[in-house]
Formats: sequence, structure tokens, C-alpha cells
Amino acid sequence: MASVVDHDQQWLLNCLSATLDPNHDVRTFAEASLNQASLQPGFGSALSKVAANKEIAVGLRQISFFIVLP
Repeated sequence: MASVVDHDQQWLLNCLSATLDPNHDVRTFAEASLNQASLQPGFGSALSKVAANKEIAVGLRQISFFIVLP
């Protein structure tokens, strides 16, 4: 079955996944990227779409709940 994930969701998923990377530099960059993205309009909505998308692995959907908006 084809995944229903747009370009922006894929970017967000990549960042969320990278926050779990054992490499400190990768993790720090992902966290900084998410922090910058959180300042953009629609970030909360994008996180909600990721959390609600049943096509996305449960683990990645759960990470979106732990993102604290500024």
C-alpha cells in the first residue's frame, strides 16, 4: 500500500526520527530544526497530522506528542 505522506510530513518525520539518533550531532541538529520549525505557522497542525496518520509507524506518531511548542 502506498504511503500517504506529503513532502512536509516526510521532513517532519525525518526530524522526529533523528531526535532518537544515538549520534549527538544528528540529534542536536534535529532538535534545533524542530525548534525553528515550531516558530512557523501550521507547525502544530503538521504535528497533529503526523500523530493522526495511521500510515505512519506508531513510534513516530507518539514522538510528535512529546514536542513542546514554544
